[in-house]
Amino acid sequence: MRIKSLDLARGFTVLCIPAVHSVLLYSEPSVRDTLPGQLLGFIAEGPGAQLFMTYMGISITLSESLTWRVVLKRSSLFLLAGYSLNLLKFVLPLKLGLLPAAFQTDLGIPDPCTAGETVFLIGDILQFAAIALPLTYAIYQLRHYWIYALVVAFLVAIFAPYFWDHNSCSPVANYISVLLGGQPPAMFFPLFPWLVYPMAGLVIGYWLNRNPPDRFLFIGLTGVALIVLGEVLAYFQLPSLSFYRTRSGDTAVHLGIVLVWLWIWEGVATYVKPNAGFRLLSFASRHITLIYLIQWPIICWLLPLFGYQNLGGWASFNVAGGMTLLTLFLTLLILASRREGISID
Repeated sequence: MRIKSLDLARGFTVLCIPAVHSVLLYSEPSVRDTLPGQLLGFIAEGPGAQLFMTYMGISITLSESLTWRVVLKRSSLFLLAGYSLNLLKFVLPLKLGLLPAAFQTDLGIPDPCTAGETVFLIGDILQFAAIALPLTYAIYQLRHYWIYALVVAFLVAIFAPYFWDHNSCSPVANYISVLLGGQPPAMFFPLFPWLVYPMAGLVIGYWLNRNPPDRFLFIGLTGVALIVLGEVLAYFQLPSLSFYRTRSGDTAVHLGIVLVWLWIWEGVATYVKPNAGFRLLSFASRHITLIYLIQWPIICWLLPLFGYQNLGGWASFNVAGGMTLLTLFLTLLILASRREGISID
């Protein structure tokens, strides 16, 4: 079962991904302080990756054909896609000398001899999804899954900092600890605290399946309450280390923004007539993984052309718009090739 407003909300954010990453890599830091830069920053750090991971939990509850076999296959594909993407966007351009020195420094490359291994093992949202999907599905198998999901989300939000930055003598154990609680650039989406969002998605999905009156109104008001509660908690807590590793107060704020975002898009879906824009957003939502996989290599391979954090305002947003159009064009081209039976693997 698909819910129109969820597709629209996710699709809008998906369409912004190429522009967000283009500004992140190509633009001078001052560009992010402009109004368009701040809007892109809000989309990235508000209803951005948190929305995608919350949607994971929701989609599990709405699916009628999900099985452990499907879940494990999907998880394996996420893992394969994540490391293949690292190969395409980091390792190959690095070996060809296309990555600027400053970008290599920001990627945490301490030794040129191990640079390829370092960037290949970087953890991103696909690695997180590969871990979180089976964990979320396991909770869903429980009889009162929404209660367990709520408890897990609460505990993860509270105790996430205790899983950060643990080192081990064993390279394998050390890498696992990075996936669980590492920080950028080694890991951008650690399991703690990001597991909060798919767990919250299970709770939201349970509520949506009950189909009560004004179901999105309750979701939106819960989001407002979480934002207020989170801001109060954050006032008494140490600052979060980054967008990727948030303490409980900031985690609550981010989750609240996601819920309010879903509420807003439910209003849009209800009161705005279907149009071409809706079809575009639904298309982007359905093909989120393909769009994500296409845009990153293009952006990284074009770093020598545009420079690393080098573009000013107008140039930045022109390039960001161009990257979005190019990504959509290549997505359509690949999908058309598949339909015609042309192998692209």
